[in-house]
Amino acid sequence: MGADHQILQRMLGNVAVEALVGRVPLAGDLFDTVFKADLRNIGMMEKALASRLGSQ
Repeated sequence: MGADHQILQRMLGNVAVEALVGRVPLAGDLFDTVFKADLRNIGMMEKALASRLGSQ
């Protein structure tokens, strides 16, 4: 998709945090309901693509 390496690193970090905290029983489930790494990553990708398309 042509995203910046910095954005890809942040997206990977979001998934890693969710995976690590998600391993903790009960607290991980509660964290997963609030954190939503996938939605954060979609938002970052949309913002990156919008700024990229706007600069062309």
